[in-house]
Amino acid sequence: MRSTIVLISLALLPVFIYWLRIDYAQNGMPALLSRAKRELEAAGLEQVDVQLNYLDARLSGFLQHPDSRDRAEKIVERLPGVRIPPGNNLITVAAALAYSIKDGQLILKGWLPNLDSQRAIEHMTQLFRPELKLESSAVRLSPYVELGRPVEMPEGPVPSCFQKVLEDLRVPASLSIKRDGDRYILKGMLRSEETRKAVISAAAMSGWELDSSGLRWNSHCGQAPFAAGNGLPRFVEALFSSPTPGEFEIDVRNGPRVSGYVTPGTEAVWLSLLRAVSGEAKVELDVTRVPSSFHFPDYKPTSTLPEGMAKPLVALLKKQSVYFKEGADTLEPSEAVKLGSLFAAVVAAGPEARFIIAGYGDEAMERGSSGRLRVRRVENVRNQLVRMGVPKDVLETSVFDAVRPPGPLSEDVRLGARKVELLLK
Repeated sequence: MRSTIVLISLALLPVFIYWLRIDYAQNGMPALLSRAKRELEAAGLEQVDVQLNYLDARLSGFLQHPDSRDRAEKIVERLPGVRIPPGNNLITVAAALAYSIKDGQLILKGWLPNLDSQRAIEHMTQLFRPELKLESSAVRLSPYVELGRPVEMPEGPVPSCFQKVLEDLRVPASLSIKRDGDRYILKGMLRSEETRKAVISAAAMSGWELDSSGLRWNSHCGQAPFAAGNGLPRFVEALFSSPTPGEFEIDVRNGPRVSGYVTPGTEAVWLSLLRAVSGEAKVELDVTRVPSSFHFPDYKPTSTLPEGMAKPLVALLKKQSVYFKEGADTLEPSEAVKLGSLFAAVVAAGPEARFIIAGYGDEAMERGSSGRLRVRRVENVRNQLVRMGVPKDVLETSVFDAVRPPGPLSEDVRLGARKVELLLK
């Protein structure tokens, strides 16, 4: 009897196992899948898809962090009887990169698919910022990381996770020229060594002492209209052709900013050259307008004078300007007496000194004025000085546009358009 029962049980065992398999497929497996879905959603991992082959699980999906991939695997393996065979976690993760800069060190962190991708970003960051020491030990590598579609950069196509890091590391193109005592300091970043050398060469032609150690070049710096071509060196050459070169700044976020002394002609040249390099950016001028190069603070007279005499002589001449009445070219007696002081100054300067008799004028600033009026004024002053005994060959005549500041014309401004002064050449 017992043997019969055993034989019957053995005969029914396949049927029982088959029934259990059917029941698990119809009830147990869906319940496990439902539970897995609930627990994954509770953990914020609803993107993960779980498939069961009885008790063997297979995971797929796309997540943003490798740790999320590991969490999903642990959640599913905690289910009763469920296991994930090797190679069955097929969840992929988006590649990610971040960086920080500290104490001259560029620190990369994130996750990438393989060593080739790590070497690629290391190479590019070193091209963008060669002055920084690279540390990339915090970059994790995993074959389940996906780089994603490439994006276009000026350097060519790169993985999308590279783009933000590289653009953030890209140094903006810029140029700064500042004065420090008797030298000019050039700083910034330009896109080519050729442009850098051309800018330095243009500034060096002036003879001023230069410190250009802070002016660098990198073909991966930010693109800007002024950083290409010869427009920038041409402006720098014009800037340093002044007796007192101004200061200058430009970058990709701001238009050109210039300060310094300018004549009307210099200002027009500067604006023309700057518009060629600034694109749509506004040109900002913070300048002191003077009639001629002889009025610049650093103008160096070519006349040979006794040592220490130039500065006091220039100051004296400035105080002895003579003024004419509106529309007149003949000096009033009260102004003519100043010619005696001018005669004495010329004689004291010695036979090697040379002078410019400068006249000013502007038809908008003096009613009834004309271009000939200022010429007649300087000729009359010259003739009177010659009659007093000044040699003709030490006196030259010239006329300049009077400086007209912004705003309404004051009486002092109008008066300045009717003066004649002696300048040391």
